[in-house]
Amino acid sequence: MFAIEIENLKKIFDPPLFSKQRPVCALQGINLQIPQGQIYTLLGPNGSGKTTLVKILAGLIPPTEGIARVAGVSVLDQSELTKKIGLFFPGAKGLFDFMTGRENLHYFTVMQNILGESAQKRISELGELFGLGAFMDRKVYSYSDGIRQRLRLARAMLHNPDILLLDEPTIYLDPIAVREFHKILEVVLAKDLKKTIILTTHQLEEAQTISNVLGFLFQGRIVWEKPADVFRRGEANLLNDYIKTVGLNHLL
Repeated sequence: MFAIEIENLKKIFDPPLFSKQRPVCALQGINLQIPQGQIYTLLGPNGSGKTTLVKILAGLIPPTEGIARVAGVSVLDQSELTKKIGLFFPGAKGLFDFMTGRENLHYFTVMQNILGESAQKRISELGELFGLGAFMDRKVYSYSDGIRQRLRLARAMLHNPDILLLDEPTIYLDPIAVREFHKILEVVLAKDLKKTIILTTHQLEEAQTISNVLGFLFQGRIVWEKPADVFRRGEANLLNDYIKTVGLNHLL
């Protein structure tokens, strides 16, 4: 069974009532299969449909047509879907600044009905897993951006989901924090825990460094899909492929 299965997925956003605007077709027939334990990275310019696709996989918006399954669960089955996925969106605060990291995680375990010793054990495990031990009892307002992102990732992992949906998770991080975050994704989550990660990014170096497979979304379609090894070995140039795909060959 694939971790992610998508068949002819379409999403059309209708204009506001009485508006003269036309409907926007954000996704135009996506077909995708992602094996368990892979880091699959979605590339593409703004407006290509990356975040729309992630939101559908998260059950936040419904598709207009087609089928999408996450860990065997339909994206329309929200009660079961929430057990299977962990979410990470840019700009989503999701943390309480005047609580400690431990208090934040405890709050969200209660929200997910993880209680008592099970909650304390899980919080301790995640603190150790993501290198948060020295920060767990400090107020979140004192955290660097890199530590905040680790805590957000710990929050997404509280219920031990099979799939992680990460929309531009390193957007605000400095190079050292990015490298530390990549190590967590590659080694801890994908390799050791066999989690499947869907990642969106505009950072091409990030994409080819940590991914198993790259998929390029353009105008609502996946126009190509390639193993990241092709770019790491120098058999192709990711920036050149990006430029050619979006039709800006004059920049080469």
